Amino acid sequence: MEMVRMEGLEPTRLAAPDPKSGAATNYATSAYSLPGFPEKGRKYTTNHSPHTLIIISLKEEVAHGLILEQSLLFIFTPCQTLMLNRNLLSTLLIFCSLGTIAQGFMGARSAGLAGSSATFGDEWSVLNNQAGMAFVPSTNAGVFYESRFVMKELGDKGFSLTQPIGAGALGLSYRSFGYSLFSDSRAGLAYAIRLDERLAIGVQANYHRVRIAEGYGTSQTVTVEGGLIYKMTKNLTLATHLFNPARASLAEYNDERIPSILKAGAAYRFSEKVQLIGELRKPSDRKPSISGGLEYNVVEDFSLRIGMGSNPGISSFGFGWQIKSLRIDAATSYHAILGFTPQVSIAFAPRGESSVKP
Repeated sequence: MEMVRMEGLEPTRLAAPDPKSGAATNYATSAYSLPGFPEKGRKYTTNHSPHTLIIISLKEEVAHGLILEQSLLFIFTPCQTLMLNRNLLSTLLIFCSLGTIAQGFMGARSAGLAGSSATFGDEWSVLNNQAGMAFVPSTNAGVFYESRFVMKELGDKGFSLTQPIGAGALGLSYRSFGYSLFSDSRAGLAYAIRLDERLAIGVQANYHRVRIAEGYGTSQTVTVEGGLIYKMTKNLTLATHLFNPARASLAEYNDERIPSILKAGAAYRFSEKVQLIGELRKPSDRKPSISGGLEYNVVEDFSLRIGMGSNPGISSFGFGWQIKSLRIDAATSYHAILGFTPQVSIAFAPRGESSVKP
Protein backbone atom coordinates (compact mmCIF):
# COMPACT_ATOMS: atom_id res chain seq x y z
CA MET A 1 0.00 0.00 0.00
CA GLU A 2 1.31 3.40 -0.96
CA MET A 3 -0.06 6.90 -0.52
CA VAL A 4 1.40 9.87 -2.37
CA ARG A 5 0.54 13.51 -2.95
CA MET A 6 -0.66 14.33 -6.48
CA GLU A 7 0.87 17.51 -7.82
CA GLY A 8 -1.35 20.25 -9.21
CA LEU A 9 -4.54 19.18 -7.45
CA GLU A 10 -5.40 21.14 -4.37
CA PRO A 11 -7.81 20.61 -1.45
CA THR A 12 -9.96 23.34 0.02
CA ARG A 13 -7.91 25.88 1.98
CA LEU A 14 -8.83 26.59 5.59
CA ALA A 15 -6.96 29.89 5.48
CA ALA A 16 -5.63 32.26 2.85
CA PRO A 17 -2.21 31.13 1.54
CA ASP A 18 0.92 33.06 2.36
CA PRO A 19 1.69 35.26 -0.69
CA LYS A 20 5.37 34.34 -0.29
CA SER A 21 4.68 30.62 -0.34
CA GLY A 22 3.90 30.42 -4.06
CA ALA A 23 0.65 28.61 -3.31
CA ALA A 24 -1.51 31.08 -5.18
CA THR A 25 -4.88 29.62 -5.98
CA ASN A 26 -4.72 30.57 -9.66
CA TYR A 27 -1.89 28.06 -10.14
CA ALA A 28 -3.82 25.15 -8.63
CA THR A 29 -6.13 22.87 -10.59
CA SER A 30 -9.45 22.40 -8.85
CA ALA A 31 -10.31 18.82 -7.95
CA TYR A 32 -13.86 19.57 -9.05
CA SER A 33 -13.08 20.61 -12.63
CA LEU A 34 -10.37 18.50 -14.21
CA PRO A 35 -9.89 18.79 -17.98
CA GLY A 36 -9.73 15.74 -20.20
CA PHE A 37 -11.99 13.48 -18.14
CA PRO A 38 -14.71 11.47 -19.91
CA GLU A 39 -18.36 12.32 -19.55
CA LYS A 40 -18.73 10.59 -16.20
CA GLY A 41 -15.82 12.56 -14.81
CA ARG A 42 -17.64 15.87 -14.77
CA LYS A 43 -18.22 17.90 -11.63
CA TYR A 44 -20.13 15.97 -8.96
CA THR A 45 -22.31 17.94 -6.57
CA THR A 46 -24.92 17.44 -3.88
CA ASN A 47 -27.66 19.77 -2.72
CA HIS A 48 -25.12 21.38 -0.38
CA SER A 49 -21.71 21.50 -2.00
CA PRO A 50 -19.24 19.39 -4.00
CA HIS A 51 -17.95 16.65 -1.76
CA THR A 52 -16.30 13.48 -2.97
CA LEU A 53 -15.03 12.81 -6.48
CA ILE A 54 -13.65 9.36 -7.14
CA ILE A 55 -11.96 8.19 -10.32
CA ILE A 56 -11.19 4.51 -10.53
CA SER A 57 -9.33 2.40 -13.10
CA LEU A 58 -9.58 -1.33 -12.43
CA LYS A 59 -7.26 -3.82 -14.12
CA GLU A 60 -9.18 -5.35 -17.02
CA GLU A 61 -12.40 -4.10 -15.48
CA VAL A 62 -12.83 -0.42 -16.36
CA ALA A 63 -11.31 1.19 -19.41
CA HIS A 64 -11.79 4.79 -18.36
CA GLY A 65 -12.34 6.98 -15.32
CA LEU A 66 -15.75 6.89 -13.70
CA ILE A 67 -17.60 8.45 -10.78
CA LEU A 68 -18.78 6.22 -7.95
CA GLU A 69 -21.56 7.16 -5.58
CA GLN A 70 -20.40 9.71 -3.02
CA SER A 71 -21.60 7.44 -0.22
CA LEU A 72 -19.09 4.75 -1.23
CA LEU A 73 -16.31 6.58 0.57
CA PHE A 74 -18.22 8.55 3.15
CA ILE A 75 -15.80 7.20 5.75
CA PHE A 76 -12.95 9.15 4.19
CA THR A 77 -12.48 12.33 6.14
CA PRO A 78 -11.89 15.55 4.14
CA CYS A 79 -8.33 15.29 2.99
CA GLN A 80 -5.87 16.26 0.36
CA THR A 81 -5.72 14.43 -2.93
CA LEU A 82 -4.55 10.86 -2.43
CA MET A 83 -3.45 7.99 -4.62
CA LEU A 84 -3.74 4.44 -3.30
CA ASN A 85 -2.34 1.32 -4.93
CA ARG A 86 -4.03 -2.04 -4.26
CA ASN A 87 -4.01 -5.41 -5.97
CA LEU A 88 -7.40 -4.75 -7.55
CA LEU A 89 -6.81 -1.07 -8.22
CA SER A 90 -4.31 0.36 -10.63
CA THR A 91 -5.27 3.91 -9.70
CA LEU A 92 -7.70 5.37 -7.18
CA LEU A 93 -7.87 9.14 -6.88
CA ILE A 94 -9.94 10.64 -4.12
CA PHE A 95 -10.75 14.34 -3.95
CA CYS A 96 -12.36 15.38 -0.70
CA SER A 97 -13.81 18.70 0.41
CA LEU A 98 -13.82 20.03 3.94
CA GLY A 99 -17.03 19.76 5.91
CA THR A 100 -17.34 16.01 6.53
CA ILE A 101 -15.89 14.97 9.86
CA ALA A 102 -14.73 11.35 10.02
CA GLN A 103 -17.67 9.22 11.12
CA GLY A 104 -16.14 5.82 11.72
CA PHE A 105 -17.12 3.16 14.22
CA MET A 106 -16.20 3.99 17.81
CA GLY A 107 -15.28 0.91 19.78
CA ALA A 108 -14.66 -2.55 18.30
CA ARG A 109 -18.01 -3.82 19.57
CA SER A 110 -19.77 -1.40 17.24
CA ALA A 111 -17.31 -2.19 14.43
CA GLY A 112 -18.17 -5.88 14.67
CA LEU A 113 -21.84 -5.00 14.16
CA ALA A 114 -21.24 -2.81 11.07
CA GLY A 115 -21.50 0.36 13.16
CA SER A 116 -24.74 -0.35 15.06
CA SER A 117 -24.38 1.17 18.52
CA ALA A 118 -27.19 3.62 19.40
CA THR A 119 -28.94 1.26 21.84
CA PHE A 120 -25.89 0.31 23.90
CA GLY A 121 -25.17 1.37 27.46
CA ASP A 122 -21.43 0.71 27.71
CA GLU A 123 -18.01 2.38 27.85
CA TRP A 124 -18.41 3.72 24.28
CA SER A 125 -21.77 5.42 24.82
CA VAL A 126 -19.98 8.75 25.33
CA LEU A 127 -18.94 8.52 21.65
CA ASN A 128 -21.99 6.75 20.17
CA ASN A 129 -25.10 7.77 22.13
CA GLN A 130 -24.58 9.70 25.34
CA ALA A 131 -27.90 8.50 26.84
CA GLY A 132 -26.32 5.07 27.32
CA MET A 133 -23.91 6.48 29.92
CA ALA A 134 -26.80 6.64 32.40
CA PHE A 135 -26.97 2.82 32.37
CA VAL A 136 -23.26 2.32 33.07
CA PRO A 137 -23.05 0.92 36.64
CA SER A 138 -19.49 1.98 37.54
CA THR A 139 -16.48 3.96 36.32
CA ASN A 140 -15.48 2.89 32.81
CA ALA A 141 -12.61 3.94 30.57
CA GLY A 142 -11.42 2.71 27.20
CA VAL A 143 -9.14 3.27 24.20
CA PHE A 144 -9.54 2.17 20.59
CA TYR A 145 -7.54 2.16 17.37
CA GLU A 146 -8.77 1.60 13.84
CA SER A 147 -6.61 1.22 10.71
CA ARG A 148 -8.95 2.20 7.93
CA PHE A 149 -8.27 0.02 4.90
CA VAL A 150 -5.05 -1.01 6.67
CA MET A 151 -3.46 2.39 6.04
CA LYS A 152 -1.59 4.21 8.78
CA GLU A 153 -2.48 7.57 7.18
CA LEU A 154 -6.17 6.76 7.74
CA GLY A 155 -5.76 5.78 11.38
CA ASP A 156 -8.61 6.61 13.79
CA LYS A 157 -7.98 6.49 17.53
CA GLY A 158 -9.58 7.74 20.71
CA PHE A 159 -10.47 7.23 24.35
CA SER A 160 -13.53 7.49 26.55
CA LEU A 161 -14.19 7.95 30.26
CA THR A 162 -17.55 7.56 32.01
CA GLN A 163 -18.16 8.37 35.69
CA PRO A 164 -21.61 7.62 37.19
CA ILE A 165 -22.95 10.37 39.47
CA GLY A 166 -26.23 9.65 41.21
CA ALA A 167 -28.95 8.99 38.64
CA GLY A 168 -26.69 10.28 35.86
CA ALA A 169 -23.13 10.17 34.56
CA LEU A 170 -20.39 12.46 33.27
CA GLY A 171 -18.33 11.55 30.25
CA LEU A 172 -15.13 12.67 28.52
CA SER A 173 -14.01 11.61 25.06
CA TYR A 174 -11.36 12.34 22.45
CA ARG A 175 -10.90 11.18 18.84
CA SER A 176 -8.17 11.85 16.31
CA PHE A 177 -8.14 10.84 12.65
CA GLY A 178 -5.34 11.23 10.11
CA TYR A 179 -1.58 11.74 10.13
CA SER A 180 1.07 14.47 9.97
CA LEU A 181 -0.22 16.18 6.81
CA PHE A 182 -3.89 15.98 7.73
CA SER A 183 -5.57 15.61 11.09
CA ASP A 184 -9.16 15.82 12.28
CA SER A 185 -9.71 15.72 16.05
CA ARG A 186 -12.65 16.08 18.40
CA ALA A 187 -12.88 16.44 22.19
CA GLY A 188 -16.21 16.10 24.00
CA LEU A 189 -17.81 16.64 27.41
CA ALA A 190 -21.08 14.79 28.06
CA TYR A 191 -23.78 14.35 30.69
CA ALA A 192 -26.57 11.76 30.86
CA ILE A 193 -29.39 11.16 33.31
CA ARG A 194 -31.82 8.31 33.83
CA LEU A 195 -35.36 9.70 34.08
CA ASP A 196 -36.73 6.35 35.27
CA GLU A 197 -35.77 2.69 35.05
CA ARG A 198 -36.55 2.59 31.35
CA LEU A 199 -35.72 6.03 29.97
CA ALA A 200 -32.46 7.98 29.77
CA ILE A 201 -31.29 11.06 27.88
CA GLY A 202 -27.84 12.49 27.26
CA VAL A 203 -26.15 15.53 25.70
CA GLN A 204 -22.60 16.42 24.70
CA ALA A 205 -20.61 19.47 23.55
CA ASN A 206 -17.68 18.92 21.17
CA TYR A 207 -14.66 20.96 20.16
CA HIS A 208 -13.48 20.13 16.61
CA ARG A 209 -10.11 20.94 15.07
CA VAL A 210 -9.10 20.27 11.46
CA ARG A 211 -5.52 20.82 10.32
CA ILE A 212 -4.01 20.54 6.85
CA ALA A 213 -0.24 20.98 6.68
CA GLU A 214 1.87 22.81 4.09
CA GLY A 215 0.20 26.15 4.66
CA TYR A 216 -3.42 25.12 4.18
CA GLY A 217 -4.31 26.12 7.72
CA THR A 218 -6.34 25.07 10.73
CA SER A 219 -10.02 25.46 11.52
CA GLN A 220 -11.95 25.02 14.77
CA THR A 221 -15.64 24.83 15.56
CA VAL A 222 -18.08 23.61 18.22
CA THR A 223 -20.92 21.13 17.85
CA VAL A 224 -23.55 19.63 20.12
CA GLU A 225 -25.25 16.24 20.08
CA GLY A 226 -27.68 14.27 22.19
CA GLY A 227 -29.67 11.07 22.38
CA LEU A 228 -32.36 9.04 24.06
CA ILE A 229 -32.65 5.37 25.03
CA TYR A 230 -35.96 3.77 25.96
CA LYS A 231 -36.30 0.20 27.19
CA MET A 232 -39.80 -0.53 25.91
CA THR A 233 -39.94 -4.08 27.26
CA LYS A 234 -37.59 -6.49 28.98
CA ASN A 235 -36.24 -7.58 25.60
CA LEU A 236 -36.77 -4.58 23.30
CA THR A 237 -34.72 -1.38 23.47
CA LEU A 238 -35.22 1.67 21.22
CA ALA A 239 -32.85 4.60 20.76
CA THR A 240 -32.33 7.79 18.78
CA HIS A 241 -29.41 10.18 18.50
CA LEU A 242 -28.84 13.51 16.73
CA PHE A 243 -25.37 14.89 16.00
CA ASN A 244 -24.77 18.55 15.14
CA PRO A 245 -28.34 19.75 14.42
CA ALA A 246 -27.11 23.27 13.56
CA ARG A 247 -24.59 22.04 10.91
CA ALA A 248 -21.71 24.00 12.42
CA SER A 249 -19.54 25.94 9.98
CA LEU A 250 -16.02 24.62 9.44
CA ALA A 251 -14.66 26.87 6.67
CA GLU A 252 -15.90 30.04 4.98
CA TYR A 253 -14.88 28.82 1.53
CA ASN A 254 -17.89 27.31 -0.22
CA ASP A 255 -19.75 27.52 3.12
CA GLU A 256 -18.29 24.22 4.25
CA ARG A 257 -20.15 22.72 7.21
CA ILE A 258 -20.01 19.61 9.36
CA PRO A 259 -23.11 17.60 8.43
CA SER A 260 -25.87 16.63 10.83
CA ILE A 261 -26.41 12.92 11.47
CA LEU A 262 -29.66 11.41 12.74
CA LYS A 263 -29.61 7.82 14.02
CA ALA A 264 -32.43 5.54 15.11
CA GLY A 265 -31.77 2.08 16.48
CA ALA A 266 -33.44 -0.96 17.99
CA ALA A 267 -32.14 -4.02 19.83
CA TYR A 268 -34.07 -7.18 20.56
CA ARG A 269 -32.75 -9.76 23.00
CA PHE A 270 -34.05 -13.24 22.16
CA SER A 271 -32.34 -14.74 25.20
CA GLU A 272 -29.42 -14.15 27.54
CA LYS A 273 -27.17 -15.37 24.73
CA VAL A 274 -28.55 -13.80 21.53
CA GLN A 275 -29.24 -10.18 20.66
CA LEU A 276 -30.24 -8.65 17.30
CA ILE A 277 -29.28 -5.00 16.69
CA GLY A 278 -30.32 -2.68 13.85
CA GLU A 279 -29.73 0.98 13.05
CA LEU A 280 -30.77 3.58 10.48
CA ARG A 281 -28.43 6.54 9.90
CA LYS A 282 -29.24 9.65 7.85
CA PRO A 283 -26.48 12.27 7.34
CA SER A 284 -27.64 15.64 6.04
CA ASP A 285 -25.29 15.41 3.03
CA ARG A 286 -25.76 11.79 1.98
CA LYS A 287 -28.32 9.09 1.38
CA PRO A 288 -29.45 7.07 4.42
CA SER A 289 -27.65 3.89 5.41
CA ILE A 290 -28.79 0.80 7.30
CA SER A 291 -26.68 -1.46 9.47
CA GLY A 292 -27.44 -4.47 11.59
CA GLY A 293 -25.84 -7.34 13.37
CA LEU A 294 -26.14 -10.31 15.65
CA GLU A 295 -24.32 -10.69 18.97
CA TYR A 296 -23.98 -14.18 20.43
CA ASN A 297 -22.67 -14.78 23.95
CA VAL A 298 -20.88 -18.11 23.53
CA VAL A 299 -20.15 -18.18 27.26
CA GLU A 300 -20.54 -15.51 29.93
CA ASP A 301 -17.17 -13.92 29.20
CA PHE A 302 -16.92 -14.35 25.42
CA SER A 303 -19.10 -13.00 22.59
CA LEU A 304 -19.10 -13.30 18.80
CA ARG A 305 -20.53 -10.64 16.47
CA ILE A 306 -21.40 -10.38 12.79
CA GLY A 307 -22.89 -7.46 10.90
CA MET A 308 -23.75 -5.96 7.53
CA GLY A 309 -24.26 -2.38 6.39
CA SER A 310 -25.36 -0.44 3.33
CA ASN A 311 -24.17 2.80 1.72
CA PRO A 312 -21.36 1.80 1.67
CA GLY A 313 -21.89 -1.94 1.50
CA ILE A 314 -19.76 -3.65 4.15
CA SER A 315 -19.70 -6.84 6.15
CA SER A 316 -18.12 -7.21 9.58
CA PHE A 317 -17.04 -9.71 12.18
CA GLY A 318 -15.75 -9.39 15.73
CA PHE A 319 -15.48 -10.78 19.21
CA GLY A 320 -15.43 -9.57 22.80
CA TRP A 321 -13.65 -11.06 25.80
CA GLN A 322 -14.14 -10.04 29.44
CA ILE A 323 -11.15 -10.78 31.70
CA LYS A 324 -12.10 -9.73 35.23
CA SER A 325 -12.42 -5.91 34.94
CA LEU A 326 -10.79 -5.75 31.52
CA ARG A 327 -12.82 -5.93 28.31
CA ILE A 328 -11.03 -6.64 25.02
CA ASP A 329 -12.88 -6.29 21.73
CA ALA A 330 -11.57 -6.80 18.20
CA ALA A 331 -13.32 -6.55 14.84
CA THR A 332 -12.81 -6.00 11.16
CA SER A 333 -15.11 -4.75 8.43
CA TYR A 334 -14.71 -5.51 4.75
CA HIS A 335 -15.42 -3.37 1.69
CA ALA A 336 -15.46 -5.23 -1.64
CA ILE A 337 -13.21 -2.66 -3.37
CA LEU A 338 -11.18 -1.05 -0.59
CA GLY A 339 -10.59 -4.10 1.61
CA PHE A 340 -10.36 -4.59 5.35
CA THR A 341 -10.62 -2.13 8.24
CA PRO A 342 -9.49 -3.72 11.53
CA GLN A 343 -10.16 -2.21 14.94
CA VAL A 344 -9.26 -3.13 18.50
CA SER A 345 -10.49 -1.59 21.77
CA ILE A 346 -9.53 -2.19 25.37
CA ALA A 347 -11.61 -0.96 28.29
CA PHE A 348 -11.59 -0.97 32.05
CA ALA A 349 -15.18 -2.11 32.62
CA PRO A 350 -15.95 -3.80 35.95
CA ARG A 351 -18.79 -6.28 35.89
CA GLY A 352 -22.19 -4.96 36.89
CA GLU A 353 -25.82 -5.11 35.95
CA SER A 354 -27.48 -2.28 34.04
CA SER A 355 -30.95 -1.77 32.63
CA VAL A 356 -29.50 -1.93 29.13
CA LYS A 357 -27.04 -4.79 29.08
CA PRO A 358 -23.85 -3.89 27.18
